[in-house]
Amino acid sequence: MLRMNWKIFFSSLTIVFLLLGRSPAFAHPPSKIELSYNKETQILSIKVLHVSQRDHKTYIRRIIVSRNNEEVAKDVFPAQAAWGLEHEVKVETKSGDVLVVKAICSDAGSKEESLTIP
Repeated sequence: MLRMNWKIFFSSLTIVFLLLGRSPAFAHPPSKIELSYNKETQILSIKVLHVSQRDHKTYIRRIIVSRNNEEVAKDVFPAQAAWGLEHEVKVETKSGDVLVVKAICSDAGSKEESLTIP
């Protein structure tokens, strides 16, 4: 009887650890997005900070760029560096336009940052 209880205990413990391995507790949204825009080249430079020790499982999956509430670019990524991701997008703008960048984690959460063109 005691031997059977140990088997159940260790089986249950193994299942719990397997479930925790894919738990959202290990996932987190991007911590920061840095944006800069070059008017001459019309290039929006995006730097997403998302530190991940599991960059092959928890990474920035998508970046969506909008100009004045209209989506102008959507890019999908298969992985990221351990610190995050850098990306460039060509976007035509004029003074007063608002660019919004949304970075979406593969496991949990997202972050948005905006930039108004002077």
